[in-house]
Amino acid sequence: MGTYGFIRLAMPLFPEAAMDFTPVIMTLSVIGIVYGALVSMVQPDLKKLVAFSSVSHLGFVMLGMVAYNAMGVSGSVLQMVNHGLSTGALFLIVGMIYERRHTRLIADFGALPR
Repeated sequence: MGTYGFIRLAMPLFPEAAMDFTPVIMTLSVIGIVYGALVSMVQPDLKKLVAFSSVSHLGFVMLGMVAYNAMGVSGSVLQMVNHGLSTGALFLIVGMIYERRHTRLIADFGALPR
């Protein structure tokens, strides 16, 4: 909802501020992408892995949004929809795995990669 609010409210209401803060937003987006990816690689918990990979994906949404062209913004909106569907499904799968095994730790699953 934050990225959608940014594209629907913050950018149209404050276009000069959005343009002024573009380098900051781009820098924070790249940091979020790298940080989310690195932290998700070392998570022992499936739910935290999905959550931190979500941070990484939303960094790509923000990068596309601050490109300020039609292709970047439309790609950003498409990625928001994709992210909502896939992350919801991943949390559902984690919940189903937890209900069967009563653990979310990756090390406790023999067939899943450690």
